[in-house]
Amino acid sequence: MKKIVVIGPESTGKSTLCKDLAAHYKCNYLPEYARTYLEANGADYTYEDVIKMAKGQFDSEVKFLEKCTVEFGIVDTDLLVYKVWIDEKYGVENDFVEAVLKNQNTDYYLLCDIDLPWEFDELREHPNSEDRIRLFNRYEVLLKQFNYSYSVLKGGKEQRLKDAISILTNLM
Repeated sequence: MKKIVVIGPESTGKSTLCKDLAAHYKCNYLPEYARTYLEANGADYTYEDVIKMAKGQFDSEVKFLEKCTVEFGIVDTDLLVYKVWIDEKYGVENDFVEAVLKNQNTDYYLLCDIDLPWEFDELREHPNSEDRIRLFNRYEVLLKQFNYSYSVLKGGKEQRLKDAISILTNLM
């Protein structure tokens, strides 16, 4: 089983792509933990909440991947997103997040480009294009820094799905 993580800035089609990949491969995917947490607890959060979310993301990934019996374990975001979030919002690093990122075993990242229009959502914080560009670039820098294998997905929903399926087929 290969762990595939879909990441990118807000409103770049990550959750939709995860759902579509899961439907294509007839498997489950792991939804973004932060969204579930914030929907349950409200959009206002503290640094401590972000760390709880990071630990919840990690724990849910471990449980999800242990139960995964298909070719791919598809994960909607991972602790790389929390690294960027914590740095952007609080200007610090977190030891737990850093340790997980240095020791994790993700097989492939699908990085969603910002070429989709931003859509309002009460949980989203970065509607302007400068923020989206900066965040996308930060993800790409980190993927290279950690030497993670990845591809950038561009285009509309159908193009991203087609390209992701092609990439994953080559990983089989």
